[in-house]
Amino acid sequence: MNFKFLPALFSRHFSRTFNSVNNFCSSSAATLNSQSSSQPRELWRLDTTNPFLEIPEAWVTSLDEIYDRNYDIIQLHPDIFRVTPRLDILHRNIAWQTNYKNLVLTRMLTRAEMPGGGRKPWPQKRMGRAQAGSIRAPHFIRGGFVHKVRGPLTRFYMLPYSIRIHGLRVALTIKHVQDDLIIVDDFDSLASPDPQYLHDLAEARNWGYSVLFVDTSADNISANLVEATSHIPSFTVMPLYGLNCYSILRHETLVLSRRALDLLEERKQRRLRFFTERKVAIIEDVKENEKFKVAKAIIEKYGSQNEVSQWLGSATSSSPPQTTTKPMTENKNSNYQQGANQKQNNNNNTPQPLPKLYEIRDPRQT
Repeated sequence: MNFKFLPALFSRHFSRTFNSVNNFCSSSAATLNSQSSSQPRELWRLDTTNPFLEIPEAWVTSLDEIYDRNYDIIQLHPDIFRVTPRLDILHRNIAWQTNYKNLVLTRMLTRAEMPGGGRKPWPQKRMGRAQAGSIRAPHFIRGGFVHKVRGPLTRFYMLPYSIRIHGLRVALTIKHVQDDLIIVDDFDSLASPDPQYLHDLAEARNWGYSVLFVDTSADNISANLVEATSHIPSFTVMPLYGLNCYSILRHETLVLSRRALDLLEERKQRRLRFFTERKVAIIEDVKENEKFKVAKAIIEKYGSQNEVSQWLGSATSSSPPQTTTKPMTENKNSNYQQGANQKQNNNNNTPQPLPKLYEIRDPRQT
């Protein structure tokens, strides 16, 4: 009988799963229900019509104790944590991240830069040999180089944005499937800034040798966590905007805070052009407000206060209301009468007719 598979049963992943099940079974149902009273997470653009769609779940733990204590279960978005594990996409991201910082410093010398070779090696004629002017010519051994590497040269190239987003989704999916993704309620729950406390916590929970802690921004990271990880070289703290495939795969365990998880899903859904109807309505409302700012300034300049309030009160109106002017006198041929009427209109502050929005021109361009 072959017993080679037995050591795999007691690996880090198996022991972590065993501890999670043991802690869950030992905790009472009342305690679990009392602590998991949070609202269900909203998953953007979830395809509920697909009967084969599997919604991944993850435990939410805390850092206030050394031993693992799971008290809540949250749902993860399948478009981010349940994608097809494309190893080719992941390899393209890793190769890009490891090569784009490299520089080629090789500088091969030309004929003029080679030392020596000043005198003519043999006379031009009566030698029966080909003409030569220097022993550093390119066709000579130990001669100069032509059209060779002239460093420094960069290996930088920009990977397509869709490939980068897809690679990050694949890395997150692999971490979750391998049980290497940990969700923490808040990093502020870390009880002590002592590095030994964090080391014992990671060892008791089987997080492995290297751990990556990710929060929303650098300003929101707990001071205790920063102090504890600064003395452990294999533990890294990173803001969410710096999360990448290379860092995820380099560390054995990825620890996300609850707010970092929400922000991560929101940003990835925006990049994937997944918007809810509520978000679209808000964006359209903002665009309309920006569009009506110009109209508001025009009405305040050319219209009366009543017309401004009337037009601003009706958000669905397509154009500002037109004001009525005082009728001209019957004697239109009299220039004096027209001038007097115009002066009287200016004294009475009678509003002039409002121009249409599409007829407005910038006075600086006239």
